[in-house]
Amino acid sequence: VGPVTWNSNLAKGAADWAKYLADNNLFKHATGINAGENLYMSSHQPAEPCTRATQLFYGEVKYYDYNKPGYSQKTGHFTQ
Repeated sequence: VGPVTWNSNLAKGAADWAKYLADNNLFKHATGINAGENLYMSSHQPAEPCTRATQLFYGEVKYYDYNKPGYSQKTGHFTQ
């Protein structure tokens, strides 16, 4: 896997999709895209929602087996 790079088209699509979800009070994955996607929802308003979402996604690292890399149910957000 190569280094992470910024993709303006992907960023615009993500922003457009996030706005659509917010404008329509929806919470669902996008369809018809060839990119990974993580969604986060909380029953309360955390002080820093992006930080909290990242902590939860990264928390799955404890279940990741570096000797057998790949997707698993327990590491789906971490391996994004």
